[in-house]
Amino acid sequence: MKNTTLAIPARQVEHICWMAELERPPGLPQLLEGFLNFHGQAIPVVKLGLLLQGETTPLEPFTHLVILKNGTAWIVDEALGVGEAGEPLPRTGTLNDWSTAQLADGAALADVDHILLQAEQARLAELTRMAQQRLDQLAN
Repeated sequence: MKNTTLAIPARQVEHICWMAELERPPGLPQLLEGFLNFHGQAIPVVKLGLLLQGETTPLEPFTHLVILKNGTAWIVDEALGVGEAGEPLPRTGTLNDWSTAQLADGAALADVDHILLQAEQARLAELTRMAQQRLDQLAN
């Protein structure tokens, strides 16, 4: 996501890691890169750049994944660190009101529960359920 800096509240982040091998079942929507097996849990990996800017981040071994406590992971260009909260913004002006504050460095504070539209969240939940079933079958 060139020229865009997002901040995610630390309380919503589970883990930050490098790109790993993903399961890519057929029929995935374009915004979904695949599923990460994270300690036995199928985590959908969202192409955040495609979702917000219409362009994808090239996948490389050192591409960052931000795994969120809501059970999704985002592909990001770089995870920079932890910062302070900024000034609240009006809950309008971004699609689905996903940005809640502007930080001093210009970053937009992302509301992870508003990045995806309800229909996208529902489709993602169904695909995740199916991926988890496949993962559970392999474990048995």
